[in-house]
Amino acid sequence: MALKTPLFVPPRATPPLRILVTGSDTHAGKTVLTALLARWYRDQGLRVAALKPLCSGSRQDARILQSASGNGTLDSINPWFFRPALAPLIAAQRAGLRITLPQVLSHVRGAEADHHVVIVEGAGGLLSPLGVQFDARDLLHAWQALPVVVVPNRLGAINQALLVLNA
Repeated sequence: MALKTPLFVPPRATPPLRILVTGSDTHAGKTVLTALLARWYRDQGLRVAALKPLCSGSRQDARILQSASGNGTLDSINPWFFRPALAPLIAAQRAGLRITLPQVLSHVRGAEADHHVVIVEGAGGLLSPLGVQFDARDLLHAWQALPVVVVPNRLGAINQALLVLNA
């Protein structure tokens, strides 16, 4: 994969490159792209953290990211996992937990100390609720990350991409 745009120039200094991968929907291909980016940076000789802080239903995405980045435990890649396949906010509420933006930011920033690149994969779409009064857009702004939007290649993709970019 030949990534030569300024967005993907491998950094060597701190702070690390921060990328948040979001999508137009669930099952848009976020994990595939996150894993490809993690593997590409790793192949450049960089230390990469590929995180999916919140997910529900299965930890398969976290396992894929662990393999692609070559490091991290499942709990460090995916600290908030819920078995029911529900929006993380709802799954957390059912489990009696309150996940807040400062908690997620603290976890994500913790990975920055040991990595050149930190890639965070969101859950669902850009505006899907992740926790108490925050979504991926809030995380993107608070963390000051570069957004990467994944949209499935199908009829309506241009409209979906523009809707996400304008959100």
